[in-house]
Amino acid sequence: MINVMKWFMQMVVALAVLFSGSSVYAADGNAALYDATAPADSAYVRVFNLTNAAIDVKVSSKSAAQPISAYQMGDYLFLAQGQHDIALGSLNVSLSFSKNEVKTLLFDGTQLKVVNDSLFESVKKARVGLYNFSSQAVALKTANGKHEVVKSVTPGDSGFREVNEIKMVFSAYQDGKSVATFDETFLKKGRSYSYVVYEENGGIVAQVVANKVASIE
Repeated sequence: MINVMKWFMQMVVALAVLFSGSSVYAADGNAALYDATAPADSAYVRVFNLTNAAIDVKVSSKSAAQPISAYQMGDYLFLAQGQHDIALGSLNVSLSFSKNEVKTLLFDGTQLKVVNDSLFESVKKARVGLYNFSSQAVALKTANGKHEVVKSVTPGDSGFREVNEIKMVFSAYQDGKSVATFDETFLKKGRSYSYVVYEENGGIVAQVVANKVASIE
């Protein structure tokens, strides 16, 4: 009898954990790639630092700068729609944002380039984004090259695809040949991921980032 009661209590605890976990995950899924604390209709901006030195990104409407290491993608900053000044050292630009607009900015040390980006809100799929910061067109495929995930993206541009939740290794392909392999990543539904390709020291570098929003107010 004692063993039966012990088994029953273990089952109750396991089910409680399972369903409480599901509830938390659903809330997280509803936030998609963005943070639940961001006001409705916010715009979003982030910077990829394509230089060999750390930078500080300061947006005029934010209380503090965001530090970004060399060759790294910064977290999204949420903004109100309207005009915002963005400063990186001596470089200052003014950009206009509509509600729900998303911009990824590429900083190469001298200028900022706006790269195609978009809002992702699905709770049933994960989204993969390929950002090509190399000098040649790149496609994202499964590591064995048999399945194309994101079609060929021209230099300085991006491409997207929604996928089922899965743990997978992807590779960057140029002219049908694998040039770099990304770390194996578990793609959770309701989240988005950036697969970034860039050049460093004459070689192709592949970097995968689970997108998130910075807490800077």
